Amino acid sequence: TFELKREGVVSTLVYYYKGDVVTKQTAKSEIDLKKLPISEEEALKKFQENTDLYNSVKGVTATQEVKDGIVTQFVTVDYTVAKLSDLKKAIPSDFAGQGDKVSFRSTNQSWLYWKVIIK
Repeated sequence: TFELKREGVVSTLVYYYKGDVVTKQTAKSEIDLKKLPISEEEALKKFQENTDLYNSVKGVTATQEVKDGIVTQFVTVDYTVAKLSDLKKAIPSDFAGQGDKVSFRSTNQSWLYWKVIIK
């Protein structure tokens, strides 16, 4: 479990893996709309577009809810179904790297680089 805290955003990611290959990933991101540099309306539109992009990929489910000025987005990626190449095409800002498998070791090292809290 990894937790990333930035101004107005808290993201919690959980990775499930076998050996070094990630088989599933869940993410919960909570975003305080008041701390964003755009209007609430613009932000909600962008978050909905992002959720729709995730849902366009087979093996991915994404939902969002809004309550008290906080957008909470939930994303689950089943890597036994979803192709990394499809994720890279749909959401290149969130998925990078070589090949079509997600390495837990590389992911762990990346999060350590960003000084993410590991639970």
